[in-house]
Parts: sequence; structure tokens; C-alpha cells
Amino acid sequence: MRFVFIFLSFLFLASCNENSTSDNSNDPKAESPEKGQRNTDNQMTMEEANAIRERDKERARIATEKGGVQPQTAGEVNKSQAIPLNYLEKYVGQYPSAFNFLGNTAIRSRMKELMGKEAFPEALDIWKEETPLEIQSGLIFTTAQKGPAENDPKLALMVDVGRDLLFVAVKNFETVGEQTFAERNADIPVRLKNWAEKK
Repeated sequence: MRFVFIFLSFLFLASCNENSTSDNSNDPKAESPEKGQRNTDNQMTMEEANAIRERDKERARIATEKGGVQPQTAGEVNKSQAIPLNYLEKYVGQYPSAFNFLGNTAIRSRMKELMGKEAFPEALDIWKEETPLEIQSGLIFTTAQKGPAENDPKLALMVDVGRDLLFVAVKNFETVGEQTFAERNADIPVRLKNWAEKK
């Protein structure tokens, strides 16, 4: 009797196992035709994104050649706005190096996005002599340069705290010469324009 019970239990378990392996509809690893279709759609989306990215790069190159404001791509706008810069208000009156200004992820990532892979490393390299952070009408301002000579590379950085915008102007850079960068193609504040135009 015990043998019959074990044999029937074994048959029951075997049939249950066979039913579960033949039905893949609940198996997350089984690929449906819809999933394959989505991959094709994603490839088209990636192609379109690449085309937009190339267009933005070309616009940036043209603006750089003309010495104008460096435009920012749509992707960069979204990324840069993820980390607000209003934390800088508490450091007004202090030198940037006193609170590891360039080591902060918020300012570093937004500067890198804004200035690009050529100018940003040079900005880090020339940040030797600096001025304390100042604030005037909601605009934080600081400058840095490699040395005291007139033709040494220089940088001015401005943050519009109310609108959470970053602006950078550079002079005598080996990579980009003289250029002004603005997030979201915003108008350059007067103080930064004056700094950039001063000889």
C-alpha cells in the first residue's frame, strides 16, 4: 500500500512539472514578439537621438568658431538642472578652495557639461589664484587664473541663484581662446559680459 502511494505521488509531481515547463507564458525569460518589436522601436529612437546629438554638436562647433555663447543640448539641460547650485550662498565671502568648490559634484558636473571635454580640464588646471565668492542681486561671482601675468589664462564663474543658471567666461585658454558659456542659452549677465570684454 505504501508503495502505491509513493508511486502515485511520483506520477503526480512529474505531471505537474511537465505542465509548468511546457507553459512559458508566465516565464519572464521567454521573449514575446512584442518585446522584439520594442527593441526595433528603441533602435529608431536611438538613431533619432544620435541625429539630434550630431546636430547639436555641429551648432556648438559653429558657435565656438564665431566666439559666441556655447549652446547647450537638450540632454545637458535636463542633467544640469538635477543638481541645484543654491548651496553656494552659504559660502559667500569665502575663497572657493576653502570649501573644496571644484571637488563638489554639483558644480563640477555642471561645469563639465557646460564647458565640454576640452575646456573643462583646462579650467581645472588654471584654477590657482582665486577671488572670494561675492553676491550681488542674486548673482554669485568668482574668478580664477593660472598666474598674475596679464596673458595668463583666466576664468570667471557666475551663478544666478534665483534661476539656477551657471555661466562661465574664459580668456586666453589654449583650447577655446576667449569664450562665454551659458546654461539654457540664457542671456549673459552684465557683470560677466564686462569681465569678458575687459582687456
